[in-house]
Amino acid sequence: EDNVIKNITIDKIDFDFSLGVYTYDLEVPFEVDKIMITYYLSDNTKKDNEVNLIVGNNEFNISSSNNYKINILRKSPSISYLLSNSGVKHNDKYISGIKANTTIDSLINNISSINATLVKIFDAKGNSKVSGIFKTGDKVNIKSGDEEANFEVIIYGDINGDGVIDKLDAASVLRQYYKYVNYDGVYKMKKKLLLFVMFFAFISRVDALGISINSSSYSITKGNNVKVSVQISSENPIFFIEGTLKCSGASVNGGIDLNFDNTSNNVYSKTYTYSFTPSSSGVVTCTSKGVRLIDTSSDAWRNIQDKSISITVREPAVIPPKSYSSNNYLKSL
Repeated sequence: EDNVIKNITIDKIDFDFSLGVYTYDLEVPFEVDKIMITYYLSDNTKKDNEVNLIVGNNEFNISSSNNYKINILRKSPSISYLLSNSGVKHNDKYISGIKANTTIDSLINNISSINATLVKIFDAKGNSKVSGIFKTGDKVNIKSGDEEANFEVIIYGDINGDGVIDKLDAASVLRQYYKYVNYDGVYKMKKKLLLFVMFFAFISRVDALGISINSSSYSITKGNNVKVSVQISSENPIFFIEGTLKCSGASVNGGIDLNFDNTSNNVYSKTYTYSFTPSSSGVVTCTSKGVRLIDTSSDAWRNIQDKSISITVREPAVIPPKSYSSNNYLKSL
């Protein structure tokens, strides 16, 4: 008597075997990458066959006196599965959980390591991106099998969409909060999610930029103290100021940082003062350098031209002792 196949079982699959059915077409999700096919013979023996599954069709022929063909289609991974296993968060519209300064290659490589999948990145204007970092507003197109989806990128903290988190983003939050602008789309969503940033913000700002440098005296004797003041102003409330005041010459070499962080929406000017005492004669030059601001009129830094003043430092005046002629001296006796 021929030793015929009496039964076939496959783990991880809902499979019903019938002796008179010789071809089977089955499907498994992407997550199933390995199965065990076991078939039982009429002599009461069984054979186990563990096989790996590729994405796509897998064909298995089981033969004894009777032959069976089993086709198993391992489906492509769902886009949700790909994203969930690539270190990011997502819903049906947005991808988040991407850190600032993350390269686009990192996401593409993470997805490709799971399965060869077509991933395309575009900037906020729809231009293709093949390198660089992710920015809020970037678009991601993913195709996996018959499924295709589009997402917009949100980087928490990157309000203005330049890919980094800095004072410009804090200014964007404040400008929305004080109703100078009204962000739409993903930028509006970012604002809602990140409004808390304003409580930690560092801010400055200017529309008509203004800076003046003055000294308590422009000509002094060495050993005396002098004060130099810098006033920075704008027609609009100031959020952030950055820059320095440097003074050098006549044994002076120092300065101060011109920094300002404000969220009150009511500061239009800021004054800084630096004091020094020259210990030698010469000229002290004080210069404002790299001063820039952000105010309610823009999300961008506004640069202010460097300005300088000079202070002359003199040696103390020498007064000669009073002299007397000999005749006058004798007459005085």
